Amino acid sequence: MTFVYGGYDKNILEQMHKYIQIHSLDVELINGLCRDDMNNFYRKIDFLIITSKKDPLPTVVLESMNSATPVVGYAVDGVNEMIKNNENGYIIENLYDIDSLCSYIQETDQKKYEFLSKNALYTIKNKFDLKVKVKKIDKIIFEEQFFI
Repeated sequence: MTFVYGGYDKNILEQMHKYIQIHSLDVELINGLCRDDMNNFYRKIDFLIITSKKDPLPTVVLESMNSATPVVGYAVDGVNEMIKNNENGYIIENLYDIDSLCSYIQETDQKKYEFLSKNALYTIKNKFDLKVKVKKIDKIIFEEQFFI
């Protein structure tokens, strides 16, 4: 399995490396990819782990989901708006609980993974797609009475 590590918290990364080593997991952690490589890379990874502790709307979550790659993220700011736990990815309450983070992923069988991937794409198409946004704006402007 391959994970892209999105973030700069060295402590979490070190804990993840230790966990992988102790449990002899076949997992590759990658950090610091070039922006130009990301689009193709999302299609090659199994999960994106985002460790943002404060970010109103981390675009890497949307980019990953747009490639049908589920995301594991911390329950903060806009991440909760994008990731729905057990539907299109996983929400972790405590990023420093590496055991919980890894158990979510280890317990994901092929059927569950396909479910998460399909819902990641569904989320993009039905919540964050530009056409959806335009329809919402049109509805507000032309259909709803918001003037007094």
